[in-house]
Amino acid sequence: MRVRRIVRGSFGRAGVRLAVAILSVVVLYFATNLVALRALEGWRLDLTEGGLFTLAPATKSVLERIDEPIVLTLHLSRALERDQPALAAYAARVRELLQEYADAAGGALVVRLRHPSPFSPAEDEALAFGLTGVPLSNGDTGYFGLIGTNSVDDQAVVPLFAMEREPELEYDLTSVIAALAEPDRTTVGILSPLPLAGDDDRPPWLIALRLAEFFELIVLPPDAIAIDPSVDVLLLAHPRGLPEATLYAMDQYLMAGGKAVVFVDPFSEIERALRPAAQAFAPNGSDLGPFERSWGLRLRADRVAADRSLAVPVAVGGDRPETVDDVLLISVRRPHFSTEDAVASQLNALTVATAGILDALPEAATTPTVLVATSATAMALPLHHVQADTDPRQVLALYRAGNQPLTLAARVRGPARTAFPDGPPAGAGTGAPHRAAGAEPLDLVVVADVDMLADALWASVAEQDGQPVATTFANNDAFVINAIESLRGAVNLASLRGRADMARPFRRIAAVQARADTEFRSAEQALIGELADTQAELEALERTVEGEAALTAARQEALAALRARVIAIRQELRMVQRALREEVDRLQLWLQFANTLAVPLLLAATAGAIAWIRRRRTAAVGG
Repeated sequence: MRVRRIVRGSFGRAGVRLAVAILSVVVLYFATNLVALRALEGWRLDLTEGGLFTLAPATKSVLERIDEPIVLTLHLSRALERDQPALAAYAARVRELLQEYADAAGGALVVRLRHPSPFSPAEDEALAFGLTGVPLSNGDTGYFGLIGTNSVDDQAVVPLFAMEREPELEYDLTSVIAALAEPDRTTVGILSPLPLAGDDDRPPWLIALRLAEFFELIVLPPDAIAIDPSVDVLLLAHPRGLPEATLYAMDQYLMAGGKAVVFVDPFSEIERALRPAAQAFAPNGSDLGPFERSWGLRLRADRVAADRSLAVPVAVGGDRPETVDDVLLISVRRPHFSTEDAVASQLNALTVATAGILDALPEAATTPTVLVATSATAMALPLHHVQADTDPRQVLALYRAGNQPLTLAARVRGPARTAFPDGPPAGAGTGAPHRAAGAEPLDLVVVADVDMLADALWASVAEQDGQPVATTFANNDAFVINAIESLRGAVNLASLRGRADMARPFRRIAAVQARADTEFRSAEQALIGELADTQAELEALERTVEGEAALTAARQEALAALRARVIAIRQELRMVQRALREEVDRLQLWLQFANTLAVPLLLAATAGAIAWIRRRRTAAVGG
């Protein structure tokens, strides 16, 4: 009995010590967190690749340029936070980032928070500035937007912080501040036979709406004989069929020191899509025309860029669609952007379709710099293989890997020389003296694809709370805006655009899938060829037995053998595809294990090792 009491007493004391220790750890944990919350408020350790949650240098540069106080008023309805819990977390992120902006601006930026409620002065202000209302479950309207003002009553707003644009949050906020810090907006002149800015029958393209957020837009007539002198940067898109007088007007604009972003295309899919069906097969290409020699750049008129390693997978087929790499629909990613030029250095993805190829002319006075290129294995595909509604499988069968990158976009700098050395062509000119040389060095951006401006290649539009919201999946708009800002020398927000690519693809899985698809496609093409041969042989047999009642036994055996061979090849294809699919599955299973079980197992093993070491030490001391 005495021994039992001693054991119980020892256990009781040990239990009390254990309980006190656990309670102390819990109290210490919460106390540490409370102290850290106060002491480290505003501190952040950003370990993400590219520092996605740290203010970018471009943002800090904009904040340093604020001369007069700027007021940012965040309108956030409390009812909206209660009604949509997911949005409440995003709202906290917006508030934190705005506070970080205010701290970094050192008093030049004032941040206010208002909570609009129905029929309140805050709601009146939200409505007056055009903030987008969000319907609530109780029938009221909530707001989650930003109003920016400066000392001279300029205004800039974010009508709605849509969660789809969370990756672009810093870009949106910095754009508002930049617009208020430097209110003089760049004027962009759009010269194009395509309806970028819309017309009587069609709304504006998304690219025009994006440009209008940052620049003053002027739409120039496609037969203009002079470029408005107020135009800071000219955007020339698809100069097909433009009068020579208009080309001369552009030339003289450049000679006077103008800047330009030029889009040409040997095969414009968007122009073909906009045409009536009867004109589907009419020529739809554009080129650099008389500017080739003066700019030192040439567009290959009979080739388009195809790239298997950058191809976008698309679904083709009818009842049983299959996924095929569309080698003419290219998603260019790093490291295929220039790292030296801000126009492209911060981009993550750029989508082009049936893009052309640019080549620098030998002995040119200008210096073209590659901004965007394909991979080294791209192919210069003859243009005659590309027709209306070309099946991606047919193009893929023609694909042969090359051995050098192809230039898709370039920046041209150097001495400005007129493309019209003999003076203005007939019917051109406004009476002003002809400029044979430029007042300033030439500086322009040339892109070998017009289709990249079309909505479908870089954004998707969906309705959210009754309002259209565009979600970007490529940085096509950022490329154009960057080019204009860089040419103009304005505040460059290039480092913020495209900074939001948080996707981390499994490159090894993608490589295995690409290899599997390559092997499957080659086997498929072999099968298609053998089927064609079989069909031809069958038709030949049928022609030779016309008038006979039945095929001979030898011919029947030959046909049966061919059919059996077709079945055997189909089975072989299925086995190859299954084997390669199993390799991908094994990799995916291993990654799932590593992400879900490996870390807990490692922690458990570490804890077990520590416990074992402590027991060994205790046993050694006791011994």
